Amino acid sequence: MNSIRKGLLHLQGVQDVAITKEEAKVEVEADEFVSAETIAESLRSMGYPIQGENTLFTQAKSYVSCMIGRMD
Repeated sequence: MNSIRKGLLHLQGVQDVAITKEEAKVEVEADEFVSAETIAESLRSMGYPIQGENTLFTQAKSYVSCMIGRMD
């Protein structure tokens, strides 16, 4: 959850991020020029697709991202 929060807070215009693990919900407070697609793309790039987009390829990418992060 911390990596998601940090990643989204690096987006220009994002002011706050709240994550509810039990509901698998991410709430983002941002300036009006930050689009939902920008946030969704950022989540995807971190290996966290929007619910309903989870494919085997995405799961594998997420796993590899986690393993690479542990090696650094």
